[in-house]
Amino acid sequence: MPAPEFVGDWSAPGVNLSLSADGQIAWRKVDEDGSSHSVIAPLSSFSKKKFSAGFWLFSSSFHVDKPPVRDGAVWRMTVDGVELIRLDDDGAVPKDEV
Repeated sequence: MPAPEFVGDWSAPGVNLSLSADGQIAWRKVDEDGSSHSVIAPLSSFSKKKFSAGFWLFSSSFHVDKPPVRDGAVWRMTVDGVELIRLDDDGAVPKDEV
């Protein structure tokens, strides 16, 4: 299961990541050419530096460059070189970030 500070919906331009407390991941990335990649699967491993989701040949790994940290009212973390912001409970970007 993910550490509590990782749980939530995270976003960056072209990237969405959702980690649930029960160990589910939903990840979607849209490339500049419009092609998209997604993973919806249970976590198979988790550490504060790396997590994986899926099964055997159908698994994806994600490297945590910077773990979640609170920056004022905004939570940030960097995964696979992309800085993500945790969304509010209503799915919006926190007001301090707008």
